[in-house]
Amino acid sequence: MKTSESFIGEERLDSDNLTDLNSETPEFEGETSVYRWNSLCVLLLLELYRSMEETLISGKISQKQVWNKISQDMKKKGYYVTGPQCHSKIFNYSSLLT
Repeated sequence: MKTSESFIGEERLDSDNLTDLNSETPEFEGETSVYRWNSLCVLLLLELYRSMEETLISGKISQKQVWNKISQDMKKKGYYVTGPQCHSKIFNYSSLLT
């Protein structure tokens, strides 16, 4: 990551969820990893969430599958985050708004 990027949050995961993470993306702290979300990454996450929101609400596929799909799309753009990290980030933001 570039040092000039501004960070707008971080998410922690248990070691069980680390298999999909790129070693240059997270910072390892014992048994947890931290992903630092920059503004472009968050904007992409919000865009992908918005595009999948109806599918999440309808229950056509499981929530886990939706978050994993969002994670795969993030990885295609170079952001190595897991489905649970994406889920956590969205719901942390939504709790700030309510």
